[in-house]
Amino acid sequence: MSMSPPLPPASPPPPMKPRSVATTLLMIAIAGISALYLVNPTFGIFELLPDNLPLFGNLDEAFFTLALISALAWLGIKLPFLPKR
Repeated sequence: MSMSPPLPPASPPPPMKPRSVATTLLMIAIAGISALYLVNPTFGIFELLPDNLPLFGNLDEAFFTLALISALAWLGIKLPFLPKR
């Protein structure tokens, strides 16, 4: 049985860059607009793509879902179903 050499200690993570207030406000706005669109997608007032279009009807919901998840991740809100980076 051969023993493998010990692993070197892990290096500390690089320091985070400061985030601007304008970018943080933009991400909050993106998250809010996306959440509002997803909660109320088809009450007939505002619909980007009608859901009855084959293959394209749900692309707007997919876009706003991606925008919401990305904005929440950027803001540091941990989502349990996403893998850790």
